[in-house]
Amino acid sequence: MATDVSVTKREIIGTPTYVFVNEAGMFAIYGETDNQVDRQQLLGRGETLDKAVTSARAELTKRRVEVELPFVSVRGVEGVATKRHGKNGTIMARIKGRSEQVDVSTKVFKADTPTEVIEEYIEAQEQQMERYKRLRQIENQHTVRLSVLLDVAVAAKAAGN
Repeated sequence: MATDVSVTKREIIGTPTYVFVNEAGMFAIYGETDNQVDRQQLLGRGETLDKAVTSARAELTKRRVEVELPFVSVRGVEGVATKRHGKNGTIMARIKGRSEQVDVSTKVFKADTPTEVIEEYIEAQEQQMERYKRLRQIENQHTVRLSVLLDVAVAAKAAGN
């Protein structure tokens, strides 16, 4: 894997960024958090500096656009996604009238998902949790690691000899 080397700090659309180039000559541009490079915030990359800057500019522009995207959480709570957070890339949303940051991998239902489907999902999720709790109860009461049983049996037989 090629090692990145910091080249420079530069501003793109008013946003401080850090430009890196690796041994293979590929450029990568990262955002900034607390006046330091944030490797979790890749903004753009390219074979040339111009391509990387163009890619970063497009990503930064997308992050500035606000929309009103309704959704329903897997718990049945309605919300509206508005944009990506400019620094950390999480999704900004209004849920129950409050602004919240939502992880990018969070699964939700589309706003037009029938209520019956959402209710069925929630019910199935609750049943699954109950089954899981029962499974843990059975395991805690009636199972033991085989290695423990074997060690006890070996120790007992060795003591008897």
